[in-house]
Parts: sequence; structure tokens; C-alpha cells
Amino acid sequence: MVVDDSAIIRGLIARSLEADSEIEVVSSVSNGELAVKAAARHQLDVVVLDIEMPVMEPGDLVAIPSSGAYAPSMASNYNLNPRPAIVMVRDGEARLIRRRETYSDLMLQDIF
Repeated sequence: MVVDDSAIIRGLIARSLEADSEIEVVSSVSNGELAVKAAARHQLDVVVLDIEMPVMEPGDLVAIPSSGAYAPSMASNYNLNPRPAIVMVRDGEARLIRRRETYSDLMLQDIF
């Protein structure tokens, strides 16, 4: 299943995946809510989705464990994107272990 809010991107990802004869894209949807419904109809091995998903409600939690360039070990300030906060969760208790980087943090080392 491919999930992305852009029909063009969904098509590109689906065509890329299906270039491999061992991969079958069984569904292509535009948001997380539709993905959950489609997942109930299919037996899925992999879901490819866009991180920025519409149809979120206040209080919803999105957890992205060590995802590539967004993990601290790979994060950079290329394009002046601040690094995200890191929260550890255990037994339902959350603890902030690294605060979100601010734009001011990014500019601290610059000399004008």
C-alpha cells in the first residue's frame, strides 16, 4: 500500500515499486484514515507512507523511531531545519530527553 496526499507522488512511488516483479501495490490512498480502512481489506507486508499525513485530530501522537536523516545521529541543519525533540516513553510515562531545537539555536554560531 502506498499512502501520500499527492496523487502524483503516489503514482511515482507505486510505479517504482511495481518495477520489481516481486512487488505488488494492492492499494494507493491519500491519507492515514483511508490507509487504516484499506489495510483492513488487504493482507499487507509493507505500507509506504508520507510522514505528513492529513486527517489528524488534536491529541493524536505520531512516533517516528530513528527515521533516517531525522534521527539525531543523521540530523543536520541543511536548509536550516531545526532538529526535533526526543521523548522517551516507558510504561505510559513520557520524559523529554532532548528539547526541540529553535531557530535561535541554529543561529548561535553565526557571526554577522
